[in-house]
Amino acid sequence: MARGRKRKTDKGSFKEEQMKRAVLQMIEQGSSLRKAADQNNVKFQTLASYVKRQKQNVGVEIRMKPNMTAREFLVKIKKIH
Repeated sequence: MARGRKRKTDKGSFKEEQMKRAVLQMIEQGSSLRKAADQNNVKFQTLASYVKRQKQNVGVEIRMKPNMTAREFLVKIKKIH
């Protein structure tokens, strides 16, 4: 029987709304990277990549959530090996 698996990391655990708020806070309000990340409960490295992507695609709505779930990632790794 499978038991409930406890996550070992919090990778990809942010909500799309949190990331949108943080990106807008940085771009429109001029907030610092770490301050916006702390206030919106996202990792600052991840926020930096989303801000960079948004600045490169001005006027285009970009996706503000992780690309795949942990399960999808593990399935892809198992297929490779």
